[in-house]
Amino acid sequence: MIAQDSAKFWFPKLNATWLRTEMPSTVFLDYNEALLESSLYGMPTPEYERLYYAVRDAVEGEYPVFLRTDLTSAKHKGKSGCRLDNETGLNQLLLTLLSHAHLKSYHQKIKSSAIMVRPWIDLSHQRTAFGGLPIGNEFRIFADQKGVQCVHHYWPQEALVDHMDDGSAPPTWTGGWPSSWIRTDVLDAAVMAAKTMGAGKWSVDFAADVSGKFWLLDMATAGNSYHMEGCKHAGLDQENRL
Repeated sequence: MIAQDSAKFWFPKLNATWLRTEMPSTVFLDYNEALLESSLYGMPTPEYERLYYAVRDAVEGEYPVFLRTDLTSAKHKGKSGCRLDNETGLNQLLLTLLSHAHLKSYHQKIKSSAIMVRPWIDLSHQRTAFGGLPIGNEFRIFADQKGVQCVHHYWPQEALVDHMDDGSAPPTWTGGWPSSWIRTDVLDAAVMAAKTMGAGKWSVDFAADVSGKFWLLDMATAGNSYHMEGCKHAGLDQENRL
């Protein structure tokens, strides 16, 4: 059974609707974490070798690409944790991503089990963090079968403190940049995404590219998603946390 928070659960469901045009094309490459775990500590394993060449072949020379697992990304490590510009960097990036996923889920029941290969999206942004990662118009929308519950900027301020590349304070999200106004079609897409899951409350993540198009990048059950500090809905879904 595939966990609902895994992109292997929600992506195919969305891809069967008009929302496929709102999501980047994605290739899923399954792996077994237990079989490659020794590679995270410097020991070769057949499972890691197989995955390495599967990722290389999936890219088909079309760089840059964005890599993440079905459950998490390593964006907090900046571009070095998610952007692949050429085959030379694949080994380091893949091990960084797999190690991050392994540590994040070490004491959890649900583990990452696939690498997702996507085209790199040039996000609209004015500032960067974590060593070159664009911080732009990115939003998390909580929605269920009835509609939108609340909307947050994707990056909490506390996650960016001391990590902005220009050395100054992180954005305050109080208007100006990034825009705090959410288009109706983006809100509608979030509700549609939640309804497509058939039940429950979900967080749906969007980001705007340089042309102004908003992309649906990620989903998760509300119980495993972060509300901004002070949100009146924070904590309501924690009994569902995996």
